[in-house]
Amino acid sequence: MFRKNILLPLLVLLALTLASCSTGKYSLGNESTNEPQNAIQKDIQNDSTGKTGEKSVSSKSTNQVSNNGVYDITQSSYVDKGIKIVYPQITGLSDTNKQKKINDLIKKDALKVLDYYKNVGEEVSLDINYDIKLKGTNLLSIQYSGVGNIKGAAYPKNMFYTTNVDMNNVNKVKLADFVNINEDFVKEFKEGKYVAWDTELNSAIELIKEDIKSYNLVNEFKNADSMGEENTSNSFSYFTKDSLGISIGVAHALGDHAEFEIKYQDLKDNGL
Repeated sequence: MFRKNILLPLLVLLALTLASCSTGKYSLGNESTNEPQNAIQKDIQNDSTGKTGEKSVSSKSTNQVSNNGVYDITQSSYVDKGIKIVYPQITGLSDTNKQKKINDLIKKDALKVLDYYKNVGEEVSLDINYDIKLKGTNLLSIQYSGVGNIKGAAYPKNMFYTTNVDMNNVNKVKLADFVNINEDFVKEFKEGKYVAWDTELNSAIELIKEDIKSYNLVNEFKNADSMGEENTSNSFSYFTKDSLGISIGVAHALGDHAEFEIKYQDLKDNGL
């Protein structure tokens, strides 16, 4: 009788442990919040602006109370000859040391795009700006887009990358930290809403789907959000109030990058 009474709880504990290890979920928020979707839902519910896609502007945005106090967003920029990269910086955190670390992380990641051109040896021009996709108490999601050009190149390249910041632990988080990347997730991605970044690309959806047929999307998404050679498809993720966004590299004729958004409610069985 004693063995039976102790065996069942142990089996349940083992099952829960294995399940948590297999998901690869990232813990965001307080110690009492160990599910990323809970943190995102809190951000959605507490977003007093009711807006997404906040453009980079010099004026301060609406205050929000985070675990570290109130924070605002201002813009900063890196300018060097033909290169201009505009990126956000936060102000107003009660923990100024944490604020500096977050700003250093944002700046470093924003300027990492320069690594693509460091060995080119030719004249390079870059014009990059940002969008705040989600300004939450736990998660700050930043999207960068613009144009890069190398002197003598056949055409300029349309650039797209993102930075998702865990505001509590001062970490950059990636797609693989939030969802289980498997064939089920790839299916949800393919069924996601195509978001054309230019009106001329509104009808390009079928050509884009054809273009990415050769991709091993499970492997590509596992390497998403890295600014390096391992991210061969230039895949990046971002978060809005109601959707997970994923950008993937496509042919230049199709815009160089294409974005799809998946409702959080469609990902409940896959991490979010």
